[in-house]
Amino acid sequence: MKELTKEEKKQLLLAKFKPKRIELDDIKKYGVFWRPAMQNNFQWNLVTKCNTEEEALAEIKWRADFHLNGDMGAVIKNDKRFRTYEDETMNIDENGKVYEPDASDMSSPSSLANLTNKKSFYEGMPAKQEDNGFRSLAYYSGLELEYKGEFTIMPIWEIE
Repeated sequence: MKELTKEEKKQLLLAKFKPKRIELDDIKKYGVFWRPAMQNNFQWNLVTKCNTEEEALAEIKWRADFHLNGDMGAVIKNDKRFRTYEDETMNIDENGKVYEPDASDMSSPSSLANLTNKKSFYEGMPAKQEDNGFRSLAYYSGLELEYKGEFTIMPIWEIE
């Protein structure tokens, strides 16, 4: 390196530490925006960000399937609020503690009768939402499933 000229050293360092050129397509995402049907003002709400336009169209499609065809399976599969519906072991708080039903959840005679009638443990859960954080069936029945309105897809560029 000592035998290089000043200009050669400069070119070597520039080549070594040259900033990487950013292509806008590398940071491009697609935002799915929704305006509820009963909303008076004309305000779009960001529902989700997707990597491709096809993913964004799929996000709109399952919401339309629910309202047009009553496809609750599509909602359970796609709406993140239902991620613990089929797997109750995912009832985890922000500290990583897993919430499980305790003995008091099964103490009522109706709960015990449901279990003896060969119903699953989950179906035998009480109808009210538990205070301890466990998401019983009452939690899911209380979720509002309103996706009616207008949707649009717009390109967005995410810089982190």
